[in-house]
Amino acid sequence: MTFSGKYYKLENARLNTPFVSRERSSPEIFIGGSSPDAQRLAINHGTCWMRIGDAPEKVRPEILPALKAGIEVGLRMAIIARPTREEAIDAAHSLIEGLDVEAKDEEKEKEFVRNSDSVSVKAVYGLEKEWLTPYLWTGAVRYIGGAAIALVGSPEEIASAIMEYRGIGITQFIFSGWPKLDEMTYFGKEILPLIRRKEQVLSRANSS
Repeated sequence: MTFSGKYYKLENARLNTPFVSRERSSPEIFIGGSSPDAQRLAINHGTCWMRIGDAPEKVRPEILPALKAGIEVGLRMAIIARPTREEAIDAAHSLIEGLDVEAKDEEKEKEFVRNSDSVSVKAVYGLEKEWLTPYLWTGAVRYIGGAAIALVGSPEEIASAIMEYRGIGITQFIFSGWPKLDEMTYFGKEILPLIRRKEQVLSRANSS
């Protein structure tokens, strides 16, 4: 492939890893960003628009153009799951307890946000509520970044929250956690089976 653009120039480029798929004729292309420009780029050149998480009622109207254009929409967020909601909230608060609030240079932070042209950065640093929904927590954002918007709760609560996003059209997710391996192992054992069961129930209801 040869391409010459504003930011990139490729001459006779090729992927060394062969693409093999029974379902697609080309690799998936994820375009990240929460701005209208990112969404337009995803619609014109991508297969999925990946954006920072937010409350479902906020996300729903913003993703309609992408869904109508026939591309997928995904969310980037973290997961803090424990056997009970109380344990999950304690784990969330413990995450930021060790961070030195006083050591943060608030003026430099504000200057960074002012000078940034990132819609995602301005949006997440402008959040004033700690809880956007009963399960969506922003408490770690100012210390770790926008991807630290987290689903917090028991396995059942997390699974239900994910299904709520599925209900408004979100079909792709990029999750993280702390510690990452432990959180993702717990997700695979305790949360994913619940999601699969909820998907089966929904599928049967839609086909009846």
